Amino acid sequence: MIGTYFARLKVVTRLIHEKDFQKAASLGKVWRETKINISPPALKVAMELRNHPLMSYRQLSSWPPTWVWIGGSKQDRQPRGEVGILKQVRMVDGHPIVHRCFLWIEYEGSMYLGCLLLSDLSFCESVSKLLEENIGRSIEYIGGLDLSHLD
Repeated sequence: MIGTYFARLKVVTRLIHEKDFQKAASLGKVWRETKINISPPALKVAMELRNHPLMSYRQLSSWPPTWVWIGGSKQDRQPRGEVGILKQVRMVDGHPIVHRCFLWIEYEGSMYLGCLLLSDLSFCESVSKLLEENIGRSIEYIGGLDLSHLD
């Protein structure tokens, strides 16, 4: 049994290194069923910004925001989803229940504004800082950022 444990540990270490967290987590489930104590950090799975449970307000996901045209060559359609390049971020606080983070993006020659509504002030501050650090990157890339360190 101990030999099997070390063989699995080597495989999980390789899977985590290769960023195949799903397979690593499933092996962790096998380990838990065999009652072997596994260190939680060894099986830590990435939590993408787009899927983080605190990326919400009143149990409604805030990601990706709804984009509203604010300038440039207006298109006939309203963009939806993880589109565009992040140009500016501003967190607005002052309300005791809802915390807001405004995002400006450029998409197909136009500027759009989106708003993240969040219930948790600390999470809103952390996300705002992370977004500011990623100005100039695509919204799709930002949605895939790992936020497991915020848990």
